[in-house]
Amino acid sequence: GWFTDSYGKEDDIEEELFDVIIMDALDPDQFVEIVGNLYKDNKFVDALFNGLTEDGVFVIQLGEADHSTDPGDDMGQSQDVRDMKNGLESV
Repeated sequence: GWFTDSYGKEDDIEEELFDVIIMDALDPDQFVEIVGNLYKDNKFVDALFNGLTEDGVFVIQLGEADHSTDPGDDMGQSQDVRDMKNGLESV
């Protein structure tokens, strides 16, 4: 998409950088193909951070908070949340 194309390569950015990026991510319990692909796409995650100014802020809403009875991140729909968290931590 446009954002990944515009900000995917740190050395090749021609667009203006953002002071703030707010992402209201699709809830991981919505079984739509793009959800899993988005959460596992390191190019997209890299583009988010490449699109920020040096002091920029990235805010994400990533579904509902876990409950003590929810399955672990390695099971079911929580896998997509785990993948996005891992991608963000690796940047």
